[in-house]
Amino acid sequence: MKVFDKYSPQYILTDNRAEYIILPDMQEWMAGLLFPKIIVKGTKRWAFLIGSDLFTTISIEQMTTEIEVPNIETKYIQQFFDDETDAMLWLTEK
Repeated sequence: MKVFDKYSPQYILTDNRAEYIILPDMQEWMAGLLFPKIIVKGTKRWAFLIGSDLFTTISIEQMTTEIEVPNIETKYIQQFFDDETDAMLWLTEK
């Protein structure tokens, strides 16, 4: 969180192409506590790189659909990509 406090990034790229499953307890913690704290710092777009493993993809999609940021109006948008170049283009488009 110190990095997010210091820099308040508007655009984030998360590489989730490694094949691992995010367990439900971790999904809940990330969606309920971690991600909202990051988003309120001013994040506008968050690109998630996903790989070919179906179970990894499902766990990431479940986690990100559960994100709730109460009491804030945000224009936060997230998108899933399997290609890093496409993700970077989306993050930098106006």
